[in-house]
Amino acid sequence: MSDKPQSADETSTPEELREKAEATREQLGQTVEALAGKADVKAQVQQRTTEVKGQVQQKTEQVKDKVARARARQPVRADAHR
Repeated sequence: MSDKPQSADETSTPEELREKAEATREQLGQTVEALAGKADVKAQVQQRTTEVKGQVQQKTEQVKDKVARARARQPVRADAHR
């Protein structure tokens, strides 16, 4: 008998090795996609622009609503239109 421990690959069945290879391919694919996304500056800028536009639109609506409520609370004076 050998005192040298066997590696996981030596004790794995061909099917287990295929499953490990597929899992490794999947992880590698996800890593490549993540790296590509980080390297795509144009897409990052477009995404951030879209986010900021949405925030600006939301704030604009909030301010419009606030102004409308403030106007509704103020009585209309007859001499205010002159």
